[in-house]
Amino acid sequence: MGTDHQKIVLSLLKKWQSLIQEQGTSLSEGDMEKFERLTRDTAVIQARLDDIFSRQKPAKLNKETIDLLREIGSRHAELLEELKRGVDEISNTLGDLRRTKTSLKGYRQTKATGPRFMNEIT
Repeated sequence: MGTDHQKIVLSLLKKWQSLIQEQGTSLSEGDMEKFERLTRDTAVIQARLDDIFSRQKPAKLNKETIDLLREIGSRHAELLEELKRGVDEISNTLGDLRRTKTSLKGYRQTKATGPRFMNEIT
């Protein structure tokens, strides 16, 4: 990999790193639309990096690139854990709602009867 490719790769990795930090911020704020947009942007960067690496012969990555990749990997793991916690919270809430709905159906609900004008006895 030439030095120009290394510069391109480093700039893409730095951009990816900044997008991941923004994703973490948007996730903690609960802004899922921004999170989705940032996820699409990171997918574009990943595709570009994949294209660069697939066209080049295997080469030894420099230390800065490896460090950035490790940091990105650890940050992705943190984001996945945060998303997993959110999914678990939503799952628990849906389970509570399902149980509440089921228990409401179990109670006997009687209709209000209207007045009877003609009694069978009379």
